Amino acid sequence: MKLQMQEFQKNTQVKLEKERLQFKVRAQQAEEELKSFQEHMKKTVLKYQQEIVSLKKQLALAMKRQDGVSESVAPPKLGPLIVVPPNKGGSSMSRSSSGRSLPGRPRSRNYD
Repeated sequence: MKLQMQEFQKNTQVKLEKERLQFKVRAQQAEEELKSFQEHMKKTVLKYQQEIVSLKKQLALAMKRQDGVSESVAPPKLGPLIVVPPNKGGSSMSRSSSGRSLPGRPRSRNYD
């Protein structure tokens, strides 16, 4: 009986240590994936902010060039950029209101 108990404890300990190692590896992968996603988001937001500034400048210039428009008319104020997360199971590409393709979030290899 004592021998069976020792064998059970040994097997259980080996199983739990193996499981702990698997969880540790998954946690490290998730941390790396999160870091990559955060970097991607920083770059994407910066690119979109630059595009917004460019479009605002183009709009202001077009309004100035427009014939018959008084000097007091200011370009319309644009609201904040609203980021909508992509659908689960959907395409990783989104469409802007102009129909242009926009990059989606990077796809996870293991967790989608």
